[in-house]
Amino acid sequence: MLKLENTEYNLGARILSGEATPEEVTLHEKWLAADPLNRQEWEEMVNTWNVASDAVRFSEVNANDAWKKVKKQIKPAEKAVWYTLPVFQGVAAAVLLALSVASLWLWLKPRNLIEYRHVTVLSTYGEDVVLPDGSVVSLNAGSSISYTDPFKPELRLVNFSGEAFFLVEGNPEKPFVIETNDITVKVVGTSFNVRSWPNQNASYVDVSTGTVEVSVKSDLNCLPVSIKPGNRAVYNRSNGILEKTPGDPNFLAWKTRQIEFQNAPLSQVFETLENVYRVKIQVSDASILNERMGATFSHNTLDYISGVVCSTFSLECTSEKGTLYFSRKKK
Repeated sequence: MLKLENTEYNLGARILSGEATPEEVTLHEKWLAADPLNRQEWEEMVNTWNVASDAVRFSEVNANDAWKKVKKQIKPAEKAVWYTLPVFQGVAAAVLLALSVASLWLWLKPRNLIEYRHVTVLSTYGEDVVLPDGSVVSLNAGSSISYTDPFKPELRLVNFSGEAFFLVEGNPEKPFVIETNDITVKVVGTSFNVRSWPNQNASYVDVSTGTVEVSVKSDLNCLPVSIKPGNRAVYNRSNGILEKTPGDPNFLAWKTRQIEFQNAPLSQVFETLENVYRVKIQVSDASILNERMGATFSHNTLDYISGVVCSTFSLECTSEKGTLYFSRKKK
């Protein structure tokens, strides 16, 4: 899991004092580019450095003077070798300077600073994230979420991409809002699943408990829909239509690995497998998608389920670069 946290204060002081290596400077520049709030925090530290320069006249401190101050606190050894290693004196002075500025910056730093957090799940099996209000988000592999810590006083807002199951703590005075690229989901306290991958044609919201309101971000004239357990909201990106439909019984299969099909067309079966196992599926003959299947799978591998499909409908399956190809067996 990738997390963007606060800057390394000692590294910041080394950069300001000119002691940082090229590698450290590059790392710092990447950190600045990752988020606007990182740059804001860096500017605060730069301002603090300037204040510190005026307060303690850092501009008049050189490596030798700083080293003399450090040396007075060290008992002389019988075989002192410091005078032969001036480079170490410079390093010690730089460390002393960096620690002083870092301490002063922490002291002057606002106590109520709001941090911006971004989490992207890189693991294959997903990961749970606990939000500042105690709500729990189970992220599917490849999904990402961004939020402030703490939340704003009037709103619990998160930005999201991918798929996740949300278990939201109830708070009628502080709504919980999820924003994706195209839809907005608003709740008070409930549990539901959001699927909104950038590369798919639609976004989906399925509800487990409570009530969820879904609206379209780019079309204010499109009326929001209210979704309860057993239903789902579907936003079609190609035609801009938001509608309420019967729920998908397998909307949590990516998390539970429990899959059930009841006389479902293979088009639905393949769509579920694509979402659960993060693969692409293509067929050589469109009529294959009309075949219907009834089966239950529990923690089975994709190879196993593909084999069942092939044996049931006399199909062949090949795999290449993350894509499964189904075709009818030649007679």
